[in-house]
Parts: sequence; structure tokens; C-alpha cells
Amino acid sequence: MSSITEPGPTLLDGKETIDRIDVHRNGIADPRRPTPTCRGVTKPRPGGIITVAVGLCRLIVRIRLSCKYTGSGMLLDILSTKLFCMEGHAMALHRYVSLQQGVSLFDSHGFREELVKKPPVHEAGSQAQVNLAGQSTGTAPVPVRRPGYCSLVLLLGLLSGCGDETDLARIGREALVASGAKHLEELSVTAPATSAQAPPESSIAPINGGPRAHLEGAFGPMFVWPVMPIHMVLLPDRRVLAYGTDTAGRQGAGFHYTVWDPKLGGGPEAFLTLPNVTGTDIFCSAQSLLPDGRVVLMGGDENPGTPEDFGNADVNVFNPRTNVLSKAGVMAYQRWYPSLVVMPNGEQVVMGGRINIVRDGPIVYERNVASTPEVYTPGIGWRSLTGATTDAAYGSTAESFFYPRAWLAPAGDIFILGHDGLMFRLDPTAQGTLTPLAAIAPAASERYPGVMFAPGKIISMRKLRQAVVVDINGSEPVVQSIASAALDRQWGNATVLADGQVWLNGGSTTANVLNDAHYVSELWNPTSGLWTPTARATQARLYHSASILLPDASVLTGGGGAYGPVSQLNGEVWFPPYLFRRDGSGRFAPRPGIATAPTKALVGGELTLTLPSGVQARRLTLVRTGSVTHSFNHDQRFMELPFTQTGVQLRATLPANVNALPPGHYMVFIFNGNGVPSKARMLRITAPPPS
Repeated sequence: MSSITEPGPTLLDGKETIDRIDVHRNGIADPRRPTPTCRGVTKPRPGGIITVAVGLCRLIVRIRLSCKYTGSGMLLDILSTKLFCMEGHAMALHRYVSLQQGVSLFDSHGFREELVKKPPVHEAGSQAQVNLAGQSTGTAPVPVRRPGYCSLVLLLGLLSGCGDETDLARIGREALVASGAKHLEELSVTAPATSAQAPPESSIAPINGGPRAHLEGAFGPMFVWPVMPIHMVLLPDRRVLAYGTDTAGRQGAGFHYTVWDPKLGGGPEAFLTLPNVTGTDIFCSAQSLLPDGRVVLMGGDENPGTPEDFGNADVNVFNPRTNVLSKAGVMAYQRWYPSLVVMPNGEQVVMGGRINIVRDGPIVYERNVASTPEVYTPGIGWRSLTGATTDAAYGSTAESFFYPRAWLAPAGDIFILGHDGLMFRLDPTAQGTLTPLAAIAPAASERYPGVMFAPGKIISMRKLRQAVVVDINGSEPVVQSIASAALDRQWGNATVLADGQVWLNGGSTTANVLNDAHYVSELWNPTSGLWTPTARATQARLYHSASILLPDASVLTGGGGAYGPVSQLNGEVWFPPYLFRRDGSGRFAPRPGIATAPTKALVGGELTLTLPSGVQARRLTLVRTGSVTHSFNHDQRFMELPFTQTGVQLRATLPANVNALPPGHYMVFIFNGNGVPSKARMLRITAPPPS
């Protein structure tokens, strides 16, 4: 059996902390220095340059994948990073000009990156189980390097062309780590200062939401993305990891991934776009945020040079401390479109996904699917759940292999809601047991969203605008029909808000068709059971779009395409009604604050917050960070906590059931008497040690 391994802690040992890189950006003008744009590029260049950049980039990445971690490999890393930047900036500039979005993507910006606080370090000559390019899951000696060599690497990176010096500082830091530098206190790269300030967070917000903002919310301006965000994960450091296409919006995530920092706005300086050097096309994989703060990605597309829509068996891990995506293991089965559930004990259960198909053009003759789930146990490895093999729950029946709708249930097993309405419970212990359930929901398909909006309660959209609530708190699920949504939203998205309401956006009546795309969104209130219309987006969000709740209580929505009628390399942020004054002015309401909050807490433990003087909390909510793709956010869950407030101290007791409050990262919100939420404090919840 293969095991997921990486330098330092094993995948889910719970010991790794998120003392991540602190990034400071500097917009102070310095007329003596040139702007840090691609050298000589001030306007769109002919397509031939883009083609050459793309070709060189891909050639170098393929060469890099065949290299061991040597000096030549390091230089290839730098060159591939720079070429990716060139390709991305050029493509983005062409898109930006065609959309006539005002300022140029090459408006100058400067920044400084400082690497501080316990960088990951290996002793020179020690054994590392994964190199930084993700080329080996076995043990290998870490090369011994002198700091002088690393300085040369960093200098060559600076001279290599274009793009974010965040990439360069990262590469320099990795070189120093590989050299065995034991006491790296600070390494900084300062780009030329410029006359343009980096866009503030308000650049993604509307200047005024309009007279109905307190009823419908409002969208901020559309902003360009370097890749199509088909997959989104909210990270513990408040950034968003996204991937899905190349920088031209073409299918395939074997070449790029990006990390967006919302506090830096919607300009190019808010994105850190990096080359994927794992050798895995992570397009249409499963992804989930682990309790230790890393992101695990399983499966994806088997891409031998052109997308095949076959599954691969690769496992990769993204570390937000270093922004590095690394190869970490192999599953027994290839999986394209799988689902992933992380259990409270750290085990990771993956199910569904397609292995391959046999076809002649559009005609499919045979389809092989992964109808046996697998479990990864940290420190032990993989086992197949041969006792739970089935086509009904996550195999060929009714496309059930396609991102099975699966959630951790309060009883500690996994609940599966089939696209055809059938329901199952999966016990992942030993060789696995699958139990069919008597309850049935109306038929849907893989194109409809569902999300857990309260402990053990799921709202699921079904065909013909139907919606149901499935309560899985008991031994048998209870299905309750609720009011129908206003529109039938195939490939729409459902997102739980900071107050527990569910926002439904995007999609179309006919799957992935532009002429009946839905721009108006709607909001479901679990208390009243009613739907209300909300603001109108400027962009269609069809197949391969995604939406995710952000720590400021707004919702990012973006993507769509690859394939589809329009390629959406852009995003918008929707600001819900609870963020606006109720007087119809369209202005944002004053928000309550949280002065101090813990960063960690135990399941069943006490949560203590300090509020600013004069702030009286009316509600306290927890929202688990989301992980979304293909109209399914399996990680998100919501709960409201009873609390007491004495002066500025607010105290609450967390639930003691690890299945209702699974270990992981949560956003903590308080609401004032006007129903306005604070910005979230991020809280890592861990399970108490076994007695």
C-alpha cells in the first residue's frame, strides 16, 4: 500500500502549525526604479509571442519533471515560473483589453515579501520523503548546498524576466531550505517601488449597493482571474486556492494553480499564480482542507499531452505555508470526478470517479468507474473498502460516480444522497459496509447543488425547481419538501452564509446553455422556509463555476466554461443584504468587531471572545471553511452557538460530538442587534486526545 508522505509531519498527524509566510506589499513611489512588469511589455503583443511563451513553458516543465532536484532542476523551476508568469500576464492582458475594464493589467505595483517565523527546514544530508517538485515518495538525501549558491539562484530568478517577486522569494527560500540552512531568520526581496497603490479590499466591493441592497445584496465589479476557478478552497490564512484550467481558460490543471488574497483586491497583485510541477493534471479532482491546514487533492485527469477525461490515481498536497503543491502518493484506483470525506480521526475516504471510457469521437462504447471506495489512514497507508463496492451509490448507476453527494453524518458514518434520490450509509471501518436506506428523495442529477446548512441537515436542489431538506440526525433520514426555488438551476451553486441562510446562484434551465442562464440569484431562509430574489450578476455562471463564503461574510463566485458557451476567467463578489444599512441608502452598515479570539479550541471546550467596548452580540455562529467544485461544497457546515456575554467577554461551549463539529478550520462570526456580522476570526478546532 502507498502512503501519503511529505517532509515533516505525515499528512494528518495534527502537529504542523500554520506559521505562514507574511507578505507585505509596498506601493510607495520611487521614480528612480522601473516598474516590475514583464520587461518591454506595455501593451498587448501579437499572439505569436504568447504561443512561444506557452510552448517554452510547457517544454521546460516537462524537462523539469524528468530532472532530479539538482542545480539544473532549480534553474528550470525558476525559468518555468517566469514563463508561466509571462504567459499568464499576456493572456490576461488580452482578456482585459477585450473586456474594456479601465486600467491596464500592467499598471505598476511594488511589494516586499519577508519570510519569517520557523520556515520549514531540513538538516543537510537528512532524509526527505518528497522533494519540492513532488518527484519521489521514497526517501532521498537532501542535497547539501552553500548559501552562496542559493543567492545565485535568487539573483538568476530576478533576472529571468517577469512577474511576482513572491515567486522568486519562494524559490529562494526553497533553495535555502534545500541547502540545510538551519537558522534562516529573514530573506526579503524588494521589488521596485511604484507610483500606483495596490488596490485595497474595497476594489472588489460596490461603491454603492443601490436602494435594494438591504433586501437583495449587491455585486461588486467583475475582476479578471489568471485561471478559471473551477475548484476553490478557503485556506486558514483567509486566502483562496483555485485551479482548473491554464491561463487561456483551456481544460487542464497540469500547468497552473493560483492563490487569491482578497484583502489585496481584484488586481493582478492579489494573485500568486504558480506552475504545477507535480506531473498531475488536477483538473476535476477531489479536494479538501485537512485539519492541519493543508489541502489534499485526489485524482484528476489522466493527461498524456491532451485531455483524455480519464482518471488518474495521484494524490497531491498543497501547503499554504510555502504555496507549494507536492506529489504525495497513489491510490489503488484512477478517479476523475471523485468525492472526498475527511473523518474526525483524520482518515480520508475517497469514493466514486471515472477510470476511463472507450469511445469513437462523441460515441461512448464502454465506461469504467471506480465503484470501490478507498481510505487513507495517516501513518499507515491505504486500504480498499471491498465490502462496500457498489454501482448504486458511487458507480455507474445514474452517474453516481460523478462527485457523489456525501457528508460526514452525526452518527460518525458517511451519508450519501444519490443523484437519483436513493440514500445510503457507508461505514468506512475495516473493509467497509454500505447500507441502503428506505427514504427516497425526488430525482435530480449530478448537475444540482446541495449543502449542509445546519448540524445533520442538508438542503438539496432537485429537478424542476424542487428542493428538499434531508435530516440525517436520526437512524433513518427524514425527507421534507420545501418551497420550490424560483428557477431551475442546473450547474448552479448553493452557499451557506454567515447567518445560516443559503444563497443559490448561477446555473441555467437547460444545462450549460447561455441563452437561458440565470443572472438573478435567490436566498433561502431556513426559519421561514421561503425563497427571496437577490441581486443580479453581470456574468453567467454555468458548468465549472463555483461559489464560496469568504471571511468578510461576502461570497466569491467565479468561473464557468471549459467546456461551455463562454470561458469565464473572472470572478465577482456578492455582498449579502446583512452587510448594508436598512435605510435604502445602499451604504455598507457599521460592523461589530471581535477584539481578541483564540486561534485554537477543543471539541467540547470553551470559546472565549473579547469584544470592543460597547459591542453587544446578538448571535454567535460557526461556519466551516468551504471546498467547492462542480456545484458541490462538501466541506461547508454551519452551527449557531448559545453564549453569555458579561461586559466585553463572550463565552460559549462548543459541541462535544466530533461528528457534529469535525476537527478543522472554522470562521467565527458575531452579529449585532441590527443583524450585521463581524468579519470572521479563523478558529482551528481539534479533537481532544484519547482518554
